[in-house]
Amino acid sequence: MTYIILGLLIVLAAIVAFALGLLKAAPDSVSTAQSLSSHTFSRNSYRKDKTSPKPNYANVVQHPLMDEHEIGFFYVLREALPHLCVLPQVAFSAIIQPQKDISYSEKSRVLGYIKNRRFDYLICDPVTFDVLANIELDGRAHEKQAQAANDAKRDKLVEAAGYRVIRYSWRRLPTKEQIAASFVS
Repeated sequence: MTYIILGLLIVLAAIVAFALGLLKAAPDSVSTAQSLSSHTFSRNSYRKDKTSPKPNYANVVQHPLMDEHEIGFFYVLREALPHLCVLPQVAFSAIIQPQKDISYSEKSRVLGYIKNRRFDYLICDPVTFDVLANIELDGRAHEKQAQAANDAKRDKLVEAAGYRVIRYSWRRLPTKEQIAASFVS
């Protein structure tokens, strides 16, 4: 019985001390989370700027997949190659990747090059989706010497991966028969 009375006296003393402000309440979960997030052992403690702005996802707009010339040529390709699959605007990374046995820096260089590039049109087998060729439709920008050098570099990379490259100029588009003839085995 004495232990019960002693326990009640300790609890009563704690209540009185708390009421007089001698004891502080335990921090709430919000302030605890804030203090823990700024702790030096946080997983983001290596970042210098912990308040970096997040992207504003409302600042985006739609962009057309192809312009009117590319759409028109897409339908020409489909008519010229009805037995094959024509895929427009395919990312390089969908079918090209760095070799596994190269250095990290070389792998990074290759990934950096292919990261934002796209094929104008991939021609594939309709059953296996094996890539038969890459068709590029060159507009006015490709007539400049600097762009021609970039096109040569791009073609070399695609051919090194084992794919065939066919380039057509927008100034001299091939006929459906010429396109079909380039796919006769």
